Amino acid sequence: MAPTRPWISPLALRIFGLLCLAVAVWMYMPRKPSAAPAPAPEPPARLCAVYPGGFVDATLAIEFARTPADVDCIVSLARPGSIARGLRWDRFVIALYWSILTCLGLLFRQSGLPGSPGLGLAAVVCAAGGAVADMMENRGIAVLLAGTRDQEAVDAVRAACYWKWWLLAIAFALVLVFLSRRGRWAWIPGLFFLLATAGLVLSLLLPGWLPHLQETLTAMSLALLTSVLLFILHPRSLVPPPQDGLFGI
Repeated sequence: MAPTRPWISPLALRIFGLLCLAVAVWMYMPRKPSAAPAPAPEPPARLCAVYPGGFVDATLAIEFARTPADVDCIVSLARPGSIARGLRWDRFVIALYWSILTCLGLLFRQSGLPGSPGLGLAAVVCAAGGAVADMMENRGIAVLLAGTRDQEAVDAVRAACYWKWWLLAIAFALVLVFLSRRGRWAWIPGLFFLLATAGLVLSLLLPGWLPHLQETLTAMSLALLTSVLLFILHPRSLVPPPQDGLFGI
């Protein structure tokens, strides 16, 4: 029987990596305003001195807000419009990390490693679940920014936030299992996935670690970036050679 080719070829993986890199570069390119900027709105009166929970970032703070008073505090401290702008760009961030994690999960599934069909599928499902929870969280934050301050809306945002981070932590851990078994080139993004997984688990289990989630986001960004560079520069380290028989059996 002729050798069975992998579902994702090295060429397809390289093209996908180049597309992801192009999107990332486009997202962070400096942009000139198309028209004269509108006058800045009058900032609201500050209701507190620091963000609740020890955060230094308004978006993370509002994700973990516990009461309507916390939301009022965060909105009063944040730069006018900054949270809403972050939500608009977050749509591209969600699409980017979901597609990269899904690709890694499919590569795990086709790798032929022990347990890879189930573990790779689990990584894909967790990545999709994390992305859906992220979109639900963003919708909830938009409701809060529109003026809603009831406790149910605040709790819904926090619940979606925890679902997002737990599902992504599981996806990262599964991807880490795959990368740790694909050779030294794959160990580079694997190291950052290890740091991201450990940081997420510690932050979610130990409330005192939550303010360190900002550093974990840096590890996550580096994990995704080095994965994309691996797709482009050394795709064969992630793609198994053609095997005999159906799915290599």
